[in-house]
Amino acid sequence: DPRSGRLQIYRQDVEVEAYVLPTLMMSDLEVAGKIVELSTPEVGKFMRGDVEVVPLPSHTFAPAQAVYLYYEVYNLFRNEVGQTRYKVDYAVRGVSESAGARLLRGIGKLLGVTRDDEGVKISYEHQGASDNESVYIALDLDATEGQKMEISVTVTDLIRTGRPEQVKSVTVMIGDKRSAALR
Repeated sequence: DPRSGRLQIYRQDVEVEAYVLPTLMMSDLEVAGKIVELSTPEVGKFMRGDVEVVPLPSHTFAPAQAVYLYYEVYNLFRNEVGQTRYKVDYAVRGVSESAGARLLRGIGKLLGVTRDDEGVKISYEHQGASDNESVYIALDLDATEGQKMEISVTVTDLIRTGRPEQVKSVTVMIGDKRSAALR
């Protein structure tokens, strides 16, 4: 809880997808309080390879805090030289048109940022050498206290026939300034 600083545990049954299908697949979006790339891999419960992903189960961020997302993409198609190429679209609904959204951390060629009445969309392309990719991003949404936003991530395989895509969404909330002192 961002206000009290206390932790709680919530248990529930979850259905786990089988990522063995030969089609493009994507994990759920993990909302994180921070994501840090380490120069040497460490062992720990929040480690994803050489990246530490500290989860934020409340999905509540302080007004000036970047919104961190982590996810994995599976079964990207490789071309004849073994490279993958895919496009990622981030759509943020619930931010005002005047709110700024910029890509703070991520890899790839930024294709553009567009704004409309519903929110902001950021797109970029990425080339890789692995058919499975770990992706993380920090979004500076310039949001105000009490704002609720839906963030959708669309991954499109640009090499595979038919250009298949996967979409995942998550809702985040901007808390009050007091919650910033508890982070």
